[in-house]
Amino acid sequence: MNKIFKITKIISSITIIFTMILLPKSIYSFSEHHSNSFLKQTIKFPPPPPSEQPPKRTIGTGARLIEIPPNDDESNPNFPPPTIFRGNETAPNFPPPTIFRGENNRCIRKNIPLTPLIPQNQNTSIVKTAETNPTIYIYIPETIADNAEFILVDSDKNTIFRDTYKIPFLKSGIITIEIPETISLSSGKKYYWEFAIICNPDDRNQDQYLNAGIEIIELSEDFQRKLELEESPLEKAKLYAAAGIWPETLINVAQLRSSNPQAWFDLLISVGLEEIVDESFLNCCNLEDN
Repeated sequence: MNKIFKITKIISSITIIFTMILLPKSIYSFSEHHSNSFLKQTIKFPPPPPSEQPPKRTIGTGARLIEIPPNDDESNPNFPPPTIFRGNETAPNFPPPTIFRGENNRCIRKNIPLTPLIPQNQNTSIVKTAETNPTIYIYIPETIADNAEFILVDSDKNTIFRDTYKIPFLKSGIITIEIPETISLSSGKKYYWEFAIICNPDDRNQDQYLNAGIEIIELSEDFQRKLELEESPLEKAKLYAAAGIWPETLINVAQLRSSNPQAWFDLLISVGLEEIVDESFLNCCNLEDN
């Protein structure tokens, strides 16, 4: 009897190991409520054609949307000061979002880096939206910094919107930044934004920052009619996703995160944001009182 029990136990152990080897990593590496991710996918954002796959991202110094004074610290003479972003003049293709580090990253604890919630598998960091006051989603890692700054400029480097926000102390998660209703972005134009965690207010070269862009488009009458026929946020999100309109896709699926977590999981996985799938939303960002 003991011999039969031992054989049964060995077979069970082998079965478990074999199953874990065969199952895709994304199925067993996330939290339990995603355990049914191998079932029919609820929503996904279309990837770019094979000929337009994004180049490998790099980490390093990059162009800023704000002017930062040169750093005179002789302890780091090889660190070049950031340059001013000049729209299409310096970045004609505006490559995929890059995480830029300042002189050090001591103010941030990051298993996951500062990340914009935009498709990571596209060959551009400019997303299309029909909203003239879009909402920007950003993942922030744990930080001891008190404040962050958001700036929005047009293609001629004119500042459209700029504000400073209080950020949570040593809390990682997703924040949202809404472009105020007092500002209306123009259809047919592109805008570029930067989000910077201010590690040292006296030396902005130490900022931890990223940037991306948005293009304002107009929806066709036919598309608007289709939207009006849909009451479910998920079905609306599917229409936006099929049209390649990311912000509206994300905001509709975000509404369902509690009631339909699978949709949130599937959408983020489809655009290379699997590391952020389980991150919570933070109570931020309130305009800093001056």
